[in-house]
Amino acid sequence: MEKLATWPNKVLMTTELPTGRADGVSNLITHLGPQFVNAGIEVILVQPHPKKGFSLPGYADAKVAFGFPAYYHQFNEQRVDVVHALAPALLGMWALDWAAEHNTPRVASFNTNIPEYMLYYRLSYLRGIAWFLYRCVHNSANLNLAPSQSVAEQMTAHGIKHVEVWGRGVDSKLFNPDKRSEKWRAKLTNGRPTSPVVLYVGRLAGEKNLEILEPTIATLPEAQFVFVGGGPRRKDLEKIFAFPNVTFTGYLFGEELASTYASADIFIFPSLTEGFPNSVLEALSSGLCVVGFDAPGVREIIGDSGAGLLARPNDIESLKDNLFRLISDSSLRSFLGTKGREYALTRTWQNCFARLLDYYRSLRLQPK
Repeated sequence: MEKLATWPNKVLMTTELPTGRADGVSNLITHLGPQFVNAGIEVILVQPHPKKGFSLPGYADAKVAFGFPAYYHQFNEQRVDVVHALAPALLGMWALDWAAEHNTPRVASFNTNIPEYMLYYRLSYLRGIAWFLYRCVHNSANLNLAPSQSVAEQMTAHGIKHVEVWGRGVDSKLFNPDKRSEKWRAKLTNGRPTSPVVLYVGRLAGEKNLEILEPTIATLPEAQFVFVGGGPRRKDLEKIFAFPNVTFTGYLFGEELASTYASADIFIFPSLTEGFPNSVLEALSSGLCVVGFDAPGVREIIGDSGAGLLARPNDIESLKDNLFRLISDSSLRSFLGTKGREYALTRTWQNCFARLLDYYRSLRLQPK
């Protein structure tokens, strides 16, 4: 048997959507990749062809793969120590099945809460079926990793077994208050750099609950609202938020995204379904305070960091009051932003990777 300190040597990972997208799984792969390299662990990444497969509602810009069997012969000739299915569906199901046949430790990560998102796509009648399918796939793994405690509890409530919490990290060097740019701020505000900047970063989709912000935006003309991202609801939102104090930038990445965070004043996050909102962590790392609803995911981050104000779910008046309070009080914004930055510095990708290795190795110690 290999020494535990040098195990695993090779990990097979699957993802249902092509990498390089603005989503949580791509973010994980991007930041964990260098950690695996530094640890001397080879990663075989199995992902779908970007133009082959089928589209999901609200995800027409990406294709979901059909399956894994074509890889069977290739992997039968290799020694894989761990199979890790990220947000498993078809590819993940096949990979976990292959791992079971070869007595290989099997890990699955819960990333995208498709069953709950269905409530926003007029597919609520399929929610029970979706949870059934999730349960079938995840229960073929030895270990299921949830991004937050609230998601872990939800998974367990729906019959998914062997659930543990595996949090996320943030690149605190990239997402840094020092990236603030007055020139970039002027561009974001259409030439009104002294206006308070309220920022949202993420998919412009139904499950993000963005439409609820319309009355708030309409009654706070002194603030500039900036929406970064794209998605199926962008055109509708541009019509709903047809105010002079609203800017849509499309997707931003790297230094431009980091400068956008740092050049804003407040981060707003109205979603009620997000299990672990990476954008909230990036905002805290950039020195922003957060306004949102008291919902799973964001509640854990703000509860741990103390870096924001949360209103009752869908209580738009309370959310608006919290936002106005922060707009009016720069000292409070600064205090909460400092707390957020301090919290983000504890959420490194190195720590995230070390926790993942601990989970892998816990399976190595279990009798086969």
